[in-house]
Amino acid sequence: MDTVIDTDINVNKPNAKPSSLPSIKDMSLEEKVGQMFVIDFSGYELNEEISEHINKIPWGGYILFAKNIRDKEELVKLNRDLMKTNPHIPPLISLDQEGGIVNRADFPDMHLSPGNMALGRIGDPVMVEKMAEISGMELRKLGFHLDFAPVADVNINPENPIIGVRSFGEDPLLVGEMTAAAVRGYQKAGMGACAKHFPGHGDTSTDSHLSLPVVAADVERLERVELYPFKKAVEEKVASIMTAHVVFPAITGDHETPATLSRKVLTELLQQKMGFSGLVITDSMSMKAIADYFGLENSAIEAVKAGSHIILMCGSFENQIRAYNAVLSAVKEGLIPEEIIDEAVEKILEFKRNFILNPPPIPDIKEEEIEKFMDEIYKKGVDILHQSPFTVEKGNALIISPKSLPRSPLGEVIVRSSVYPYIKDLFFAIKRLEYDIDDPIPIFNEIESKDSFTSYSIIIIELFSRGKMKEEIKKRIEDFIYKTQTSSEVKIPVVIISLLSPYNLPIGADLTMTGYNYSTGTMKALGEKLRQYLG
Repeated sequence: MDTVIDTDINVNKPNAKPSSLPSIKDMSLEEKVGQMFVIDFSGYELNEEISEHINKIPWGGYILFAKNIRDKEELVKLNRDLMKTNPHIPPLISLDQEGGIVNRADFPDMHLSPGNMALGRIGDPVMVEKMAEISGMELRKLGFHLDFAPVADVNINPENPIIGVRSFGEDPLLVGEMTAAAVRGYQKAGMGACAKHFPGHGDTSTDSHLSLPVVAADVERLERVELYPFKKAVEEKVASIMTAHVVFPAITGDHETPATLSRKVLTELLQQKMGFSGLVITDSMSMKAIADYFGLENSAIEAVKAGSHIILMCGSFENQIRAYNAVLSAVKEGLIPEEIIDEAVEKILEFKRNFILNPPPIPDIKEEEIEKFMDEIYKKGVDILHQSPFTVEKGNALIISPKSLPRSPLGEVIVRSSVYPYIKDLFFAIKRLEYDIDDPIPIFNEIESKDSFTSYSIIIIELFSRGKMKEEIKKRIEDFIYKTQTSSEVKIPVVIISLLSPYNLPIGADLTMTGYNYSTGTMKALGEKLRQYLG
């Protein structure tokens, strides 16, 4: 039986959640400013150092990453302990659980989404809503209140290094429909949803973790493309929206101010024009797009003035305290009107009433129903990008695979993944060669110099690329495919499996397929689809 965080409100229980929250007028300025910060820390439990830091300031909440999540029961205990850190105003506990390649909580009995681009290719909002409901249900049982999902970015730039398959796709109408469905599903399960990254991170070729991107589109294009999915999320009363550390000159009137620090973006556009009344949450303020360009204290102050209600402050404890003190001092000195703080905290308290104190019941979806649904959604998420007629004799196969893969865009966890386990019984023998994902070219040089193509009945190439595949890698693999198919009288079939991005893949293969992901469920579904061609 799953371990479940107790959602009953019972003030007679020790360390129980309060039955109500204090009013703004009964809170000190220090408490109110503390509520506006969600912070992170390293570790799987509240040791002395973490506890001391948490007790210094009445933080509003916490975000957990892979560095906090190792064992399910351990995680449940950690979340229980975090809930005890403030007996008057329970902290908001959050994570990034998008599905696909971004999952912080990943346990054997969890049912993880195949990812947004796979869902977008399926194009069924009913399935997307149910997938989000299942995910929200499982996160509720672990003790979370807010999931920083869904990604509402329209991935119109194939060279995007950070969004890519995290997006539902390139069509704003589709992305809007899928975003709305995901919001409904999460919040039906009592999990606060967060559409991100406003006003849109899809048309960038720069990772805001590393630098400050600019989207130079005019207002008409932004209205038609980037903003549309967020409008749909607002219509569904999404609980929160996360900002983008991206510059939008058409909105701000300059080429320096990112959306996170712009009142024109967060207040005038998002809250006033688009009518969003939920929580505005910054992306992590430790990302280089903010930290390196605007400074820690100044950026925290400017984000609040711009209209952010929660500052997501990841990083060192020292920097978290510096940012908190900067905002607190700015209010005391009159640089930030206290009314702005009060408005933000009222929204935070409203979120906590709806998703911590009085959430809807956790959905009761039977395991058999979930398993059947997951099998269907993973199978439908496999996409055939190209196919030509070919036949394969039962003989020996060659599989060329990455040595290791990053489990998320931040590379927090390294995994191995291949279709090999799901097709190995179809051949007398399979030779598997591995390459470094940053430079696959040497493995193809090595094969050509040492191997005989004629000894294989099929060659399967598993390729990894975060965005648009580099042209030199694409051309080298195309040359390899040509040689394999012209080196003997018998044409050797070649299959390409994209383990992530579908953009700019090599041509010439007999079959090109992807699941937009490389999780176990996706690789199994790809293996089953491949068996239909090989069996």
